[in-house]
Amino acid sequence: MDLPRNRGIAEAAARGLVTSVTVLSEGPAAADAFARLGELSGLGVGLHLNCTLGPPWVDKHRTWAALRAGALDLARVEEAFLRQTERFVEALGRAPTHLDGHNHVHVYPGLPELTCRVAARFGVRAVRVPEEPPGPARWDELRPLARAARQVFAAAGLASTDHFRGAALVGSLDEARLRALLSDLPQGSTELMVHPGYPDPGGLPFSSDARARELSALTSAAVRADLEAAGIRLVHFGTLGPCASSS
Repeated sequence: MDLPRNRGIAEAAARGLVTSVTVLSEGPAAADAFARLGELSGLGVGLHLNCTLGPPWVDKHRTWAALRAGALDLARVEEAFLRQTERFVEALGRAPTHLDGHNHVHVYPGLPELTCRVAARFGVRAVRVPEEPPGPARWDELRPLARAARQVFAAAGLASTDHFRGAALVGSLDEARLRALLSDLPQGSTELMVHPGYPDPGGLPFSSDARARELSALTSAAVRADLEAAGIRLVHFGTLGPCASSS
């Protein structure tokens, strides 16, 4: 997304708890991201599918509305997703470990099926399912979309985690909240979505001081000790089994 965020993500992977990352392969900082990934080992590297950020796309709210109304040109989106995946493979010489979507677009109507086609074409075996328990009202719309998408992904044989956390803590994750979350994880595999980084005063509002707080939490010795005491094992998407359909 931007250079300070790339730097923080790489640091969280090298000396913190981050085991999987995703790349905007056509983003403004993609070249830097791919270069940093070449210096890291044992990391799951996925693709962040995009149809909401930068030309030729409109803003996320208009894209979401168009998807809900069935008014987005899905052929154009599929062409873009295929091109983004091709760029990823060209840069790293391998397929992504998993797919997810910028602003979670991959679970909006019409896009789960499209995402499955992209995964099949490139041999991708896993996908994010951002189905989080009830929390802030702004995430209420996402939950049923993710639940429905899970069925599509499961039918296609794609892997995912059993659970998902982190959306409710966007912008507010710190060491205390991270330790509380980790102390109450459900049984099974859980993806914890995080956004570590460094502030970028001239960049997007999202690249704020909150990014540095997340980085501090993810590299905390106390958090690492909590994980070890609880017997929590860190894995990445490349190690997951097939996605189970929800009841």
